[in-house]
Amino acid sequence: MSRIEESVDDASAATMTTAALPALSLNLHASEAASAWLVSGYLLALATGVPMSAWD
Repeated sequence: MSRIEESVDDASAATMTTAALPALSLNLHASEAASAWLVSGYLLALATGVPMSAWD
């Protein structure tokens, strides 16, 4: 997988999680701010984990 494809995958993951933020807040009974932190942590783990795993 090329770097461009990886960044597109990361961008689509960011878009999907941002779109799901209200549903996450509702289902987890959390504030939107808490859910935003959850999404940020997920995206940070994704952005660091994929290159470190040498996933092709």
